[in-house]
Amino acid sequence: MGEGDSKYRCLLRIVTWLIARGNKRVELMGRYVIGEVNVDGYERFAAVKSVEGGKKLIVHFLEYDEYIESSVESKKRRIGDILEGEIAISLVSADKKVNAELMHRQLIPISSHIEAVVQVYRALDDYSVLAFSSLAEDKILVEFEHRVNYQNGDMVYLEGSLEFNVIVNESIMP
Repeated sequence: MGEGDSKYRCLLRIVTWLIARGNKRVELMGRYVIGEVNVDGYERFAAVKSVEGGKKLIVHFLEYDEYIESSVESKKRRIGDILEGEIAISLVSADKKVNAELMHRQLIPISSHIEAVVQVYRALDDYSVLAFSSLAEDKILVEFEHRVNYQNGDMVYLEGSLEFNVIVNESIMP
């Protein structure tokens, strides 16, 4: 498979991802430098640092076209590569309305588990909202495992997984 095929597959993944996101699309894209990557099959847990603000996070993402065992190094993503995409909080299983400031913390090493307080900007459907957070300058997508009924402006404490929806990897894009 040549370099052109790899670029085509990457563009196809981007278009597919954008179509799948539909009305949940978030406009802010961030750029992050990979500091460490742990792999398990298609799953990746990466320590990343924001290019713009220097925030350090542990994120989870899927690499659909590279299955590797945990003892093998990825050929697609390496330390120092730039990831571009959207931060989201998914798999939220614990949440409650609170009177608190925006915050986030990740207490489990090499885990995308996150505790955060977000401010609801707008409900998208019964299971997801756009919210302001301390993770990004603009709104992020928050997806719950159960129905929620939060209103604009509500401050919500939640526990979930910090996800990264990869858009571009400069090591394979021109």
